[in-house]
Amino acid sequence: ARTLAVRTLDELHRLIYDLRPSVLDDLGLWSAIALYADRHLNKQGVTVHCEFNDVEGRLPPLMETALFRVVQEAISNIAKHAHAEQVLVQCGIRDDVLTIEIEDDGEGFDLAAISRPTENGHGWGLLGINERVEALGGTVLIDTAPGQGARVVVSVQVPPEAARV
Repeated sequence: ARTLAVRTLDELHRLIYDLRPSVLDDLGLWSAIALYADRHLNKQGVTVHCEFNDVEGRLPPLMETALFRVVQEAISNIAKHAHAEQVLVQCGIRDDVLTIEIEDDGEGFDLAAISRPTENGHGWGLLGINERVEALGGTVLIDTAPGQGARVVVSVQVPPEAARV
């Protein structure tokens, strides 16, 4: 019973952390992305490389949370389905547009086949990514094909006050 209780508590802590990692509040989106990618992919033997260009400032908290969820879902999909060996996460701001690109060398998939979520759960994550990004007024591009890896590119306008946040 004690072992089960300890495992349950450990799993609960992991779930709480995944829902709202304290590093998101403490250090911001960029550190949270790097930590999450490292934590969830490296343990599966996937090499992760994160590049953050011109992203020193903080974004509004709701925007950071939504974007973290987007990256979290993309990384979760890679961990569950891609069988990737390498993942590249790039984030940069140019002309007040934030771009987050997540690319893997995994199996890829037929995007048209999961354009609508299925009863077995496939497609719900991509729908969530699209909904979150659209709520921010941004766009999502998914470039994939079976056997050719996958690339998710998220672009959102950075609010003028973000540089001061």
